[in-house]
Amino acid sequence: MKASLKLRYILPLSALLVLVMVAVFGRDLISGFGAYHGVKNCSTEEVAALVENEDFLILDVRQKKEYEVSHLKGAILAAEVDFESLKTDQRILVYCTVGFRSTELGTTLTNNGFSHIYNLDGGLISWKNQGKPVYNLKEQPTDSIHVYSSLFGFLLKNGLAVK
Repeated sequence: MKASLKLRYILPLSALLVLVMVAVFGRDLISGFGAYHGVKNCSTEEVAALVENEDFLILDVRQKKEYEVSHLKGAILAAEVDFESLKTDQRILVYCTVGFRSTELGTTLTNNGFSHIYNLDGGLISWKNQGKPVYNLKEQPTDSIHVYSSLFGFLLKNGLAVK
């Protein structure tokens, strides 16, 4: 088989494999990755209790356009944070759409000496699916969730998917 023909099939098959893994394993796949890298994955219930009762820096790891559609109350964009000015014992909650990007940031922070990193298991989609509130740029409650790509839109069961 020619190399160009192999490449023609490898990329679509790889993408299909990723889709199947996410569909079959879903949050367990993301949770396992985060826990392996020293990031504490927390359920929506755990996160709700933590941020209500403790002082946390809540970081939205998504892009600005995603944050503007909806975000957790009190969250700030991770891209706007000067991490070198933070103390390594700062309690930090990270989240994104489904948990991949936030796990990456959490892992980076842990590898750089931060000791209290928490990741919202299943991301903002899981949060909204559990009926938890999200807020738009005007800090008003909203049902809209930026789902990053159509790949993750099917996971949102309680809200309006925005791409």
